[in-house]
Amino acid sequence: FVYPINYAYSYKIKVLVLDNRTDSNDPPITKTFDQEAAITELRALIPWANVTAETKYARVSDYPELQRIIVDSRSPAKYGSPPDSPAVDARPVYEWLTENGGGGHIKDLVEVKRDLNEFDIPVFAFAFSGEYKFGFTYKEMIGREVDFDRTILGVSLYDLVLISYSTNDFKRGDSADPAQPGKGFGFTNTVIHEVGHMLGLMHPFHTYYDPTENFVASVMAYYPYEYAFSIFDKDALARGQADQLLRQTAELLAETPLVLINQGDVSTANAKAASAEKAYSSMKYADAIKDATDAVISAGRARLIGGGFLSPGAL
Repeated sequence: FVYPINYAYSYKIKVLVLDNRTDSNDPPITKTFDQEAAITELRALIPWANVTAETKYARVSDYPELQRIIVDSRSPAKYGSPPDSPAVDARPVYEWLTENGGGGHIKDLVEVKRDLNEFDIPVFAFAFSGEYKFGFTYKEMIGREVDFDRTILGVSLYDLVLISYSTNDFKRGDSADPAQPGKGFGFTNTVIHEVGHMLGLMHPFHTYYDPTENFVASVMAYYPYEYAFSIFDKDALARGQADQLLRQTAELLAETPLVLINQGDVSTANAKAASAEKAYSSMKYADAIKDATDAVISAGRARLIGGGFLSPGAL
């Protein structure tokens, strides 16, 4: 997994689409992201949880400070052979948004909750003019020529997602032969892909077993341009969720003194954990997660009671 797995009863994808195009209003910014398509795929990935989304649209000019950072962070194509596409350095934008030692302005744009009841995933999708997309400045790339385009469509940074598409990306079909007017890329595939990373998934070609895994029919791969998660993605995340819950149950029970008033919870935790293990061994991972969740809750109650922090009547 690329990031730690975070179990929650519900996940909310909070997408803010920010239009910074000055050369075109086509397609309309509200047509660049299909929320329902994204939610359908994410619900299929984590069927044991409630998955919802909210999408808002705005102009970057609505946030003058952010607009100034973007203007100041633009760079022409001057590195690499062939040269890179024009880029907006993503680092200052991220530093302006993040609360991890940065500007912390994310709270001015979206509210983010992360607890057992709700795990929010903020996504900032930018539409730039011409060929501009986000790129990152790295010391090792500034000092030498590189033979690849350093711009990116999206990046998952654990506390938030940054995505960028250019006017040319939205109108890619205009340059095709034969022309396909009105055809191009939108944000939907990249939003699904990056949220997959935020939930923990990695690229199939980063398992190092087989380089052809970039051709797996998965939204987490690059080449197929799928919207759906593969069965490998679904199984990996479900197994990871079940593993985490079962480990937490075992750790809680190991440090729980057995006393008369918590015997019922200890018994329930052990029974539910055993049931989860049985479902897990049969590859029924969604069932394993349900029983493992019940197990960790019972183990937590037993730990609190056995430690003298709560009386049974307080629960």
